[in-house]
Amino acid sequence: MPTYNIVDQGADKNGNTAIDPILGDLVGSNTTIVFPSGTYKLNGITIESGTNNLELIAPNGARLVPGVSSDNTRWFDVYSNGFVLDGFELDMRNTPIPPFVRMNSNSGNWELRRLITRGKVRAATDSNVGSNDSSDARTYFRLSSADGKRGLLQDCYFNEGACAADEASNRRAILVESGKGALTFNRCWFEL
Repeated sequence: MPTYNIVDQGADKNGNTAIDPILGDLVGSNTTIVFPSGTYKLNGITIESGTNNLELIAPNGARLVPGVSSDNTRWFDVYSNGFVLDGFELDMRNTPIPPFVRMNSNSGNWELRRLITRGKVRAATDSNVGSNDSSDARTYFRLSSADGKRGLLQDCYFNEGACAADEASNRRAILVESGKGALTFNRCWFEL
């Protein structure tokens, strides 16, 4: 199983330059990519079906900041099996429309561990508040798992919550989107 240190591969750990090209070149099946402590700018990455057992880990913690700010931006869009995202602070405080992490209904046996979110969930207003239309949802994580597969969200801390107390919204930290697999939530904390 190849293991790469993303900084040794040329990634900027000061948050000035997007790491997408370097990360994209390292993504592969049965691969571990280690992020040393630092701040990393990421626009977004898709993990295609067949890219199995990819681990992105920050053993001592690392901060991810968005490189782009637009509606429906997928920070991580995962279609594969065995994906792991572990040890990151997802800092969206300075992003008007933050991105989200999406585990698609084709994905499975994934783990999102030791993650901290910073910033409000998505946009300031929704177009149809109270519509129960998930297309209007604003969320940090959209989670699914394929039939016979599992997904795990563990030791995650959602710091700032959805919106101001006087706002009405269907925004949420987590949207269980679809799929037939099993989802497990272990030791997750939510504020506001």
